[in-house]
Amino acid sequence: MTTDNVKISFKSGQLDKIPKAETYEVRFGANPALLGDTILNVYTRDKKQQIIGRYSIFVSIEAYAKYIKTSRMIKSGEIIRESDVNIVYNAIYSSPRFAIQKQADVIGKEAKSTISKDGFIVNWMVQSQRLIHIGDKVTAKWQDQTIQLKFEGISLENGGKGDRIRIKSARFNKELEGEVVDSQNVYITPSF
Repeated sequence: MTTDNVKISFKSGQLDKIPKAETYEVRFGANPALLGDTILNVYTRDKKQQIIGRYSIFVSIEAYAKYIKTSRMIKSGEIIRESDVNIVYNAIYSSPRFAIQKQADVIGKEAKSTISKDGFIVNWMVQSQRLIHIGDKVTAKWQDQTIQLKFEGISLENGGKGDRIRIKSARFNKELEGEVVDSQNVYITPSF
């Protein structure tokens, strides 16, 4: 989680407890709840930097971060465009745990489910754009330092660029796993 902004609000009258000093030091108590209502220990120091007082004050701490929200309803299967999303600041405590924070992580991806207008986009809601679908004929390529093999196969899973999918070789009826390169090619990882 990346945060860009932290806001500390002092409860009414809390600062009145602390007398004027040369400098102030703020410490969190043991096992602090860093977000929400918590106690801060404020130490006052004199000109020689000797501690002359310790005061506990109640504060409310909020952290804000950038998130990606939809600007319109996005239906399952649609490819997400830049105009479909907005960057918003939102309090971390009121944002979904796995909400996406970078536009690059959603633009060009396919919606796995319908996402409501003004909704946060969570990582499970998007996937790489499907280039290969179940039942598609694919060219499988396998290569090591000395040998290169190329054969026809049938996709057993959907997959986008970089996804690992299972395929079945058409000729040998053997099931293999490989990485989607494009809409027709799958690179089989050598296994020894």
